[in-house]
Amino acid sequence: MSTNGPVLVDRDRPTRCHIWRWAAGNAKWERRNLVVGGLSPLGLVAAAATAAASGAANRRRREVAIRDAAPRWRYVSSGTARLLDGQLTVVEPSGITRTLDLRRPAVVEEPTTGWISWRPDGGDDAWAVQFMP
Repeated sequence: MSTNGPVLVDRDRPTRCHIWRWAAGNAKWERRNLVVGGLSPLGLVAAAATAAASGAANRRRREVAIRDAAPRWRYVSSGTARLLDGQLTVVEPSGITRTLDLRRPAVVEEPTTGWISWRPDGGDDAWAVQFMP
């Protein structure tokens, strides 16, 4: 798709949009150990049960953290967009301005109506903009 094609951004009217980035997150989890018991037979059983429960809970927390850190589309920001001379300028509500150069990306496509995605030259990250009606 070229920047002169059917983009939902008008030069004269700002368009509401969301910016997304394909990236991996950080896998962080809290390891907790709780062992309750004593030296009596009942205490040893309680210690074994609480140790097994702690191990299972740690494994579950680790697996959830690793799954959440997998590469996927991650929200970056929202704002209003204008397309001028092959550059998409997004102004966030806080006043921060992001200028995204669409003139020389490695890949520009419109996977579905209302979306533009691209991969900048020399970059590993993929970016996407979702235009709101």
